This record gives sequence, C-alpha cells and structure tokens, in this order.
Amino acid sequence: MNIRLEQPEDYHEMPKDDEVPFFLAQELIPCYWGNREGTYCPPKGYFVADENPEDFDEYEKTFPKKAMSYNEGQLPPFAAKTKLIMQTARLTLRPWLDSDAEALFKYASNPDVGPRAGWPPHKSVEESREIIRTVFSGESMWAVEWKETGEPIGCVGYLPASVSNLRIKDDEAEVGYWIAKPYWGKSICTEALQLVIDYCFNVKNFNTLWGDYFPENPASGKVMEKCGFKDTGIETVCPNLVVGADRPVKVMKLEK
Repeated sequence: MNIRLEQPEDYHEMPKDDEVPFFLAQELIPCYWGNREGTYCPPKGYFVADENPEDFDEYEKTFPKKAMSYNEGQLPPFAAKTKLIMQTARLTLRPWLDSDAEALFKYASNPDVGPRAGWPPHKSVEESREIIRTVFSGESMWAVEWKETGEPIGCVGYLPASVSNLRIKDDEAEVGYWIAKPYWGKSICTEALQLVIDYCFNVKNFNTLWGDYFPENPASGKVMEKCGFKDTGIETVCPNLVVGADRPVKVMKLEK
C-alpha cells in the first residue's frame, strides 16, 4: 500500500510529493500476516527530547505554563492506582503533584507554619518540589485542596507503625496535618482530619489512631479533640527539625 502525504516532510522526512511504501498498522487477528517483518519509521522530531534534551527544554519554555488540573469527580492520571480521593463540600484530599510546588512554597515558607509542627520553613520552590516527590509521595499523604481556588493549602495523612514517631502496634497509625496560615480558624484541619480518620478505620482497618503535638502549639491538640481524640496524659519526645533535637510532645488517642 502506498500513501501520498499532504504536507512537506510530514512523515519521516519524506517530501510532500513522494509516495511512501510504509504505514503503521496493528493486527486485529494475531499472526494474520504471518512472519512478515517491517521497520518502524518514527516522524521527524519524535524523539527530540531524548536526542537533544537541552534544545527541548528551551523549546518547552516557549509555551505558556500550565498546571495539571482535573474536574470534580475526575481522577488525576495516576490517582486510581495510588490513593483514594476524598471530598467534602469545601475540600478535596488528593495526591500531591509536581505542579503544586509553587503553592506549597508560598504557604510552607511562612515561619509561623512549619516550626509549630517541628519542621523548618521551606527555602525555595525546588525544596518544596523535592518534598512533594519524597515526603508527600507515599500512599498515606494527601494535599488538602481548597475547592474554591483549586489550590493546595495544606497536608494531611497518617504514618503506619513502621515509620511513626510513637511506639505503636502494627494495627495502629499516627495522624498528622498542617494548614496554611490564611486558612486558620476555619475548621479546615478538623474537616480534613475527619476524612483521614474515616479512611483509616473503614478502609485501612486500623483499630487505634494516635497523634501528638508540641505544648507550644495547643491549636493542634484542639483539632484532635474536635475529632474525638482523648488526651492520654502521656508525654514523650519527638524530633524537632527546627531546633535539631527531640522536644516534648503530648500524646492523644482515638479508638475505633
């Protein structure tokens, strides 16, 4: 079969008026064409990202920047295989995306946010992106998206026993969360944490959830109290990356 092309150099550097003795096809009946062999001829520029990565990066910069997004009820490309998306009227809990780095930096660089939870303010968008790819990439961490803007405004999740700051059993987990300062006082943490609690008990089948907070951040304890956690009266120590040492924390507990 010969195919006449309509555009100059439209396929594999072939001139406009040339007839090309090849085409791309897939057998509907396996082995219908027997053992015939062919050569795959990719279009010109098809592998430009591999052949000239520096030129490709410059070419990409000529396009306006776009952020990955999705409509309500529509999953991000990888979400179905990674973690459940959960929603309330105001919030969507979804996987973190590379494109969230700038928003994360905007909020996580505020010195009033991270130190309350024991982590230092982010110093650059690149640092925020690296945290998304490492700390936030696991199946137990969600971005808290404010539906009104489509922007991530915090993080919520849980830590299984193997990585928990507390000595807990295999059928237990430790919860954690933070919300950007402009959204404090709106019960957003409580709303997001309740979704994670329901997920932990009803999907992951944990029997007990734990939480801890630094005494100088009593608002974190109030969030857990609103979700049913009880003060155990236990005080232990957990890493505080801001001061570079373990610091006392109060321990909360919620049973299924």
